Amino acid sequence: MEEIDIKDKKILYNLSLDSRQSLTKLGKKVGLSRELVKYRIKRLQEKEIIKNFITITDSSTYGASFVRFYYTFQNTSPSIKRDLINYLIKHKNTLIIKQIEARYDIEVQYFFTKVQEFRSSIREFKLRYGDYISNEFFSTQLDAQLFDFNFLLGKQKITNRDFLNFNGNVGNINLDKLDIEILRTININARTPTTDLAKNFVTTIFIVNSKIKKLREAGVIKRFGLDIDFTKIGYYFFHVDIDLKRYKGINELIEYYNEKFVVNSPKSEKLKGFSTNRKYD
Repeated sequence: MEEIDIKDKKILYNLSLDSRQSLTKLGKKVGLSRELVKYRIKRLQEKEIIKNFITITDSSTYGASFVRFYYTFQNTSPSIKRDLINYLIKHKNTLIIKQIEARYDIEVQYFFTKVQEFRSSIREFKLRYGDYISNEFFSTQLDAQLFDFNFLLGKQKITNRDFLNFNGNVGNINLDKLDIEILRTININARTPTTDLAKNFVTTIFIVNSKIKKLREAGVIKRFGLDIDFTKIGYYFFHVDIDLKRYKGINELIEYYNEKFVVNSPKSEKLKGFSTNRKYD
């Protein structure tokens, strides 16, 4: 585990809320000079605690939907698994692939803009690899709340966490070619300077700034965030799918996670009153 101090944690927290902010602005928030902030960020990157500066977007605003599949393998070999995973990696609609140790062997997250596209993609996958799948489960994301990393600040009690709402309402925002190119670039590195974006796309700084501003106002860009390897600083993440026996408790459950359920130990608290039938590491 990498040793970092509270200043580093404050840098991580504030970058997770806005990773495009200036070093001067960030320095004022954490009580360090611009040069010291720059040095600490570089060190956090070298330690691979900061994996990437990301752009968090809401794909539903331009008509895309998330679909999450879980698969259990059968009759496979290392080469078959490698071929299957490489196929998914190269698939244009694949967002995330996770190899897991639980009821299922792999989780795949796709995004689609059309039902026909979803149908044909899943059908093609099953024609290729259906013989190696013994069980599957899938779900769509209706809405979601993405909480902040307030726990990094070392507070004994966590309340009123900042969060992003993804309500899943399918929109009809039309993205032009420049919008898409800008989103692709800042998703790889949210701190890409505006001057570089303008130069790469043969346009002006004013147009790039205007595009980003409009994408934020439209809700396409939710936040400029941070991809952190929390395992390097002593945190353990568990993905838990919960089947509710009483759906009326959904708000109670969300509030529970909002205010309490953050621990930096592999041993987690038991959530009373709810059925946790499915657990995925």
